Amino acid sequence: MPQSQAIKTPTAIYCSGQIPCDAEGNLVEGTIQEKTAACIANLKAVLEEAGSSIEKVVKVNAFLTDMANFAVRTSPSGFGDCAVR
Repeated sequence: MPQSQAIKTPTAIYCSGQIPCDAEGNLVEGTIQEKTAACIANLKAVLEEAGSSIEKVVKVNAFLTDMANFAVRTSPSGFGDCAVR
């Protein structure tokens, strides 16, 4: 069964988890900031395709494989150009 990138209801859009890959499906290597930026770019694309935007996101769950990245990931700059609310 293929994975749905998002499920759209009349009042909400539920997005699937994203991995750090480019538009061709190649994994992005680099810092946690670069990988996070790739995930956010993918999320933006999914939301825009569904008729929404990143500005309307109310909750994000992030899963880390290395707790050394926790401080970077929870800082406002850890979300690329997205503001932490």
